[in-house]
Amino acid sequence: MSIKIFKLIFFTVAFLQILGEVFFHFTQNKIGIYLFKPLLMPVLMFYFYFAIPFKNDILTKILLVSLFFSLLGDIFLMLSNDAFILGLASFLVAHSLYIFAFWKENEGFPETSLKTILLRSMVLLFPAAILFGEMQKNLGDLTLPVVIYILVIETMGLTAWLRREYQSLNAYFLTFLGAILFIISDSTIAFNKFIQPFDFANVLIMTTYILGQFFIIEGIIHSQYYAIHHKQN
Repeated sequence: MSIKIFKLIFFTVAFLQILGEVFFHFTQNKIGIYLFKPLLMPVLMFYFYFAIPFKNDILTKILLVSLFFSLLGDIFLMLSNDAFILGLASFLVAHSLYIFAFWKENEGFPETSLKTILLRSMVLLFPAAILFGEMQKNLGDLTLPVVIYILVIETMGLTAWLRREYQSLNAYFLTFLGAILFIISDSTIAFNKFIQPFDFANVLIMTTYILGQFFIIEGIIHSQYYAIHHKQN
């Protein structure tokens, strides 16, 4: 099957999932969510596998496992509030695998100075600290898990940012954009759940999440083709 077909299927499922969220907002019926949300990551996994040039590379396998844990997170968060901590744990693993993949892909960012790492960390952690301060009083027993999750997802964003000096512009920008969208999605979940619920929050959450995952994967695909081109020249 053509790679373009997998991409078309992914965005078709994504569109139907967003419609399912809109339908749920007006009717409280989750049928569209139950039908299409569990399909998102499997279709993205197929697209990634057939699009990536180094199919047997360890990074490819790590990223496929990360998408699998994202699938588990999607399912747990879809079921009920009782499964929230399981969803949190699943995405914690997914983000940790992204961090490892970005780190290994770029051999640990050997030419990046500590000053650059600290400055970029501060830029990412500043809005996260503000958000945490606003929701802290409503976290209760979830305070420590949420703190750990924030640190991990911000580290994921940081390692995506650190790729800038090691990848082509497309490979860097797509993955970094995806990481930022993923952070926005999770921040919206936190705001909606622990600070102030708002209309169509789930539409924003899913839109940024879907685009975030897609752009991360698309950036990795570009980076592998960049590596091939770099070796040939």
